[in-house]
Amino acid sequence: MAFQGPPDDIWILQLDSKAMTRLTFEPGEHETPVWSPDGKRVAYTSSRQGIVRAVFARAADGNGAEDRLFAGDAHIHLSSWSPDGRSIVFEQSGTATGWDLWAYRLGDPKPQPLLRSAADELSGSFSPNGRYLAYASTESGRMEVYVQPFPLSGAKWQISTAGGFFPHWSVDGRELQYFDGAGQTMAVAVETGASFVKRIARPTFHVDSTVAFCSFANDGAVCTRTEQAIARIDVMLNWFQKLGR
Repeated sequence: MAFQGPPDDIWILQLDSKAMTRLTFEPGEHETPVWSPDGKRVAYTSSRQGIVRAVFARAADGNGAEDRLFAGDAHIHLSSWSPDGRSIVFEQSGTATGWDLWAYRLGDPKPQPLLRSAADELSGSFSPNGRYLAYASTESGRMEVYVQPFPLSGAKWQISTAGGFFPHWSVDGRELQYFDGAGQTMAVAVETGASFVKRIARPTFHVDSTVAFCSFANDGAVCTRTEQAIARIDVMLNWFQKLGR
């Protein structure tokens, strides 16, 4: 997994060996890493001297120089790299519309707005087949999780009903996970073919009050006592199977 750790750099953690590799060394803040679909590259945002925010990509094993994809004048958080490798979705802060979702198509000169409204739109996540985009929005008055087709067609489905944050698809695309308004992990069975179908949400595992930060991984979740913790990372693997579904 890739994550931001001290001193504001991107690190790669091998879950099997617990070995960690520092990926960025340039002065400045680096954050919100996302993996390319083939697992060979990591893209991330960076603030450096003379640059408000820029997006770079580098080989995940640290070999070679980083590539600058684009630069902007607003705060940017990357959230998902499309399965076909062509697009990166990110959230960007705007003075008039708050947080909005944008998409950058690799090779284009600049990104384009994807979801921009008076509400905040955050945490865009491509389904494994690339046909749908999950995200969180405050359009109802509180943060909830929604799904739309990709490219956008106007269709939309609300996934959460008691608050929802940080949507994440299972590897096979048959479940959509998220954190509810109380910070507990939820999972919804879905179908992502020509038509989108969702089932009833159910809780997965309990996050107690001693946990300060959790993040979904491809086959489980990673939890730490503090968000910046590197010395200890608790990993729960194969918890979908442990649910007995």
